[in-house]
Amino acid sequence: MGPRAPVILAGAGLCACAVSDGGFSRRSADEYVALSGAMRYHLPDLPAWARASPSAGCAREAPVRFLDFGRLGRSFGYDHGRSASLQQLFNVARARRLEGRPGAGSLGLREEEDLFNGALGDVDAGRRVFRRPAFKRVHLVWIDPFVTGARDAAALKGLFGDGGFAEGHPVLVTLCLDHAGAERFAGGLGLPGSVRTLSSELMTPFGPDLALSHRTALYVDPLFGRDQELVLYAPAPVPAGLVGTFLEVRRFPLRRGGARARPAPR
Repeated sequence: MGPRAPVILAGAGLCACAVSDGGFSRRSADEYVALSGAMRYHLPDLPAWARASPSAGCAREAPVRFLDFGRLGRSFGYDHGRSASLQQLFNVARARRLEGRPGAGSLGLREEEDLFNGALGDVDAGRRVFRRPAFKRVHLVWIDPFVTGARDAAALKGLFGDGGFAEGHPVLVTLCLDHAGAERFAGGLGLPGSVRTLSSELMTPFGPDLALSHRTALYVDPLFGRDQELVLYAPAPVPAGLVGTFLEVRRFPLRRGGARARPAPR
């Protein structure tokens, strides 16, 4: 794919419709522009209460700026995996920009445009925040019960210490933490630096067919190769917001002499 022309934000006047406090969150007046340019690819901001993930037992620590995967597919030919990578790149860059501005809840329209165009260029160049491992077998470890304190983190450290991942590569999965938070959590437990993470910026209300669905979920299948085998380690029942085709779902802590495992529903 060749260089992509920047998406220009063309404001055609301010939006006259106010948004109630119980609906999508309020934005500064200069951001209420006609839905042209890059803003076409953004869904409206969600209110703070909508960050809750009941199935994971947490509220996302940072808001996710959701992108319209259906429109990205129609405009650029992006599939679900590429759209998710774009959304993660954009949100990670946006969070880093906001880090240097304590108290700032949003960026200006021009900055949003620049970050979005930069993320488009990165995706087209093959850059990713999450880089899928080259191993045929990938071990996905759902960590949210440890993040919330519902499970003892010693079990998670023990899983990494028993050599159980010798036949594949471990990847942490979280519906609660953003990319930076997941890296801090892994570092705080002393987990290997090579461990990669699937974080909340990859969640979307669009299914693998790019159709808008009734739930917001992290769809893991589009992020891996078709020939890769995904084994999920879950310290609690798998949340509805974590969707994939798993070779096995293994509950842990594991008993000596063998893992408690059950086939994943297909």
